[in-house]
Amino acid sequence: MGTVEFDKRIYGHVNSEGKKEYVYLLDEYLKMDAIGHISTNLIEKVVENVTEMSYREAAKNIESLTNQSINHTTAWNIIQKIGEKIAELENVKQQDITS
Repeated sequence: MGTVEFDKRIYGHVNSEGKKEYVYLLDEYLKMDAIGHISTNLIEKVVENVTEMSYREAAKNIESLTNQSINHTTAWNIIQKIGEKIAELENVKQQDITS
């Protein structure tokens, strides 16, 4: 047993709002919820680290733990995206309650 390596191809398209989006078809097929190029597992590690330390320290810790290079801005962006997703879920639940 060992490391399994694979390549993913990213596809760009323009969404209905006219904004350019990028998508990994493999991630969609496997129903993997990722933020940009960041996997779900790495997102979890970023969230865990950011709750304990600054964004800059969290990015350094992630790099030392996973050998995945991210910077403090990326860590901040991940947290912002998660906050947006939580807000969307809360809005949907609120609408379900009032309906």
